[in-house]
Amino acid sequence: MAAVETLAPVVPVAVRQAIALGCSDLAEELLALVDDGHPWTAWVRTAGRAAVAEARGDLGAAAEGYAGAAAGWHEFGHVLEEAYAHLGLGRCMVAAGTENAATSALLRARELFEMFEAGPALREIDLLLDASAVGA
Repeated sequence: MAAVETLAPVVPVAVRQAIALGCSDLAEELLALVDDGHPWTAWVRTAGRAAVAEARGDLGAAAEGYAGAAAGWHEFGHVLEEAYAHLGLGRCMVAAGTENAATSALLRARELFEMFEAGPALREIDLLLDASAVGA
């Protein structure tokens, strides 16, 4: 098996893929592989746990985790993961019915994803912003 420190950089992507496939247990197993070998592993865990909480319907815990992850990724300077954390936060806020609060997170996610020309994420953000405008 690969060393944990070589797996840690791919864990955020793998967790998102596991969640997309409906495998939140697998996502948790992946998160368990991450140790404290790097300064940013805390944000890998925080964002991953938020994604698992969202997948399981615990929007409060998910939003709290995504907010913490966004701040941590920002401080660390990982723009793409910060964007995913803001997107997750916005998605949870829309789902929880707090559309006005969601707008700020979604606009920040949009700003960051535009740097990468990340079409699928930008389309998801637009749909969420449309849902926010309808619900507001």
